[in-house]
Amino acid sequence: MVGHGRLVEMSLSAAERFFSLLALLAGVIAVVVTLLRVVSPGRHTLAHLAPVSRWLAFAIAGTAMAGSLYFSEVQNFEPCKLCWYQRIGMFSSAIVLLVAAIRNDRNARWYVVPLSGLGLGVSVYHYLLEWFPDLESGACSVTVPCTAIWYREFGFVTLSFSAMCGFAAILALMLFASPADGHVDLDDPAPDHDQETRHGEQAVSTVDTHR
Repeated sequence: MVGHGRLVEMSLSAAERFFSLLALLAGVIAVVVTLLRVVSPGRHTLAHLAPVSRWLAFAIAGTAMAGSLYFSEVQNFEPCKLCWYQRIGMFSSAIVLLVAAIRNDRNARWYVVPLSGLGLGVSVYHYLLEWFPDLESGACSVTVPCTAIWYREFGFVTLSFSAMCGFAAILALMLFASPADGHVDLDDPAPDHDQETRHGEQAVSTVDTHR
């Protein structure tokens, strides 16, 4: 039993480290995509990223959802009230993004941005509560306080911080790398200029004939 307990503890520690690293990666994606949008030469890179932006955003949301379920259902981390709000935003985004990626829906950001935006706001507030518990207004449960910290990897990565990075990455991809933002979708075929020229020549020929 002692050996099993140590194995579970090691497994939990490894999971915390693993999902913390993924959260940091999501944060990097959010920063890089935003910078590419700001810098003019980077917009060409975003144009190449556009066709897979929905799948990438789904991968982030799906991974966050899997991590959330792992910690609550396997490791018995009981979600607080703010955790549930973030879950609603992330889980809903994952489902919408999966359907949008499969259907190649260019309008996906109109559904995902509000969900991720609200989720980001909640996660930022939750993260501030973890550092400054006095900000808590009493809306959370006493038995499961929102100021409780299940782990703090690398000295600053918590569950709310991970959610914050995930929401930020999804927002950046949907706002700045989405095909609906005016970027060229490389999956779409280029217009056939030769065909347009032929149609123009036929129109001119028809006019000349009537003359």
